[in-house]
Amino acid sequence: MKVRSRGMTGWLLGGALLALFLGSPVFGHNINTSYTTLIVRPDTLKLMVVVDEYDLLQSFDLDGNQDGVLWREEMLEGVPAVFDFIEQKVGLEVDGRSLVLERSKGTVQPDDKGNLFVNLYFRVGLKDPAVEVEMEIDFCADFGETHKNLAKILRPGKPMQQAVFAAENPRQKFVVGEREESALDQFVQMVKGWFE
Repeated sequence: MKVRSRGMTGWLLGGALLALFLGSPVFGHNINTSYTTLIVRPDTLKLMVVVDEYDLLQSFDLDGNQDGVLWREEMLEGVPAVFDFIEQKVGLEVDGRSLVLERSKGTVQPDDKGNLFVNLYFRVGLKDPAVEVEMEIDFCADFGETHKNLAKILRPGKPMQQAVFAAENPRQKFVVGEREESALDQFVQMVKGWFE
């Protein structure tokens, strides 16, 4: 009987520790981290940049009542200033051409732990489907030495791509499509194949 009791106690203790560990903030939002999502469609790029209240409190004068906390209303009032800042610090190039981000909307949303985030949405129309996208996220140093931006690139029906931006690596390239070869390019490749 005692062996079974110790075994049961061990399982209960192990389960409690596991539940405590899994419920810890390690698995939630990390302070000093922002997020970017780029959705690539044949005719449009949609960009969402998400910044938390901590980074906004450290870098923007949004705390109207000077209580050291940003409330939802204060963050909503600050959305235009954050849009201005992000537009100067985030850039997109598609196949070597710089694009101008068009503001879509800005919202303030909580996560499941009660942290508040400003979500900024942009869009850019494309004439042709993108093959290569270069992103610049150059605000990490403004939010602190260790700030990271976690980015994901989504394409319908394709695997997600992920990247981490930081002050030391603010630019990264992503292949998001394939170049269509013209009939002349295909002919040249065929002729080259004959002589190899």
